[in-house]
Amino acid sequence: QLLTRRMFDSKHSTYLDLYPDKNYALQWEQMEIQWLNSLDQYITVEQGAQMLEETDDLKRVQAVDDSEDALALIPHVQVSDLGKELYAPPTNIFLDLFDSGITTLEHELVFTNGIAYVDFAIDISNMDFDD
Repeated sequence: QLLTRRMFDSKHSTYLDLYPDKNYALQWEQMEIQWLNSLDQYITVEQGAQMLEETDDLKRVQAVDDSEDALALIPHVQVSDLGKELYAPPTNIFLDLFDSGITTLEHELVFTNGIAYVDFAIDISNMDFDD
């Protein structure tokens, strides 16, 4: 009952219309052909052949299962190996950011492989539940 009342009978909803693009595959293929035709501006024929050879080598290596001895060399992590302390990155708190009245919490992650992570939250505690 709780799920039905709070989720399924809720007045909050999202409506989304999706319309397929009939020319998408053709446009994508044309873009790919243009890109392939322009490769000589970026790499030489010899470099391209070397890349193909290296790709084939990699596929062959990946297709072969590792031996039991090789698998045994992979380090295993146990729960007991993990620290009990929660990592809390250094943070900066900005009150009234850009004179907006908004408080912002910022922290930098050490390594994200170039991926930006954003958490966005809105305080809705003053909003009536039925809204």
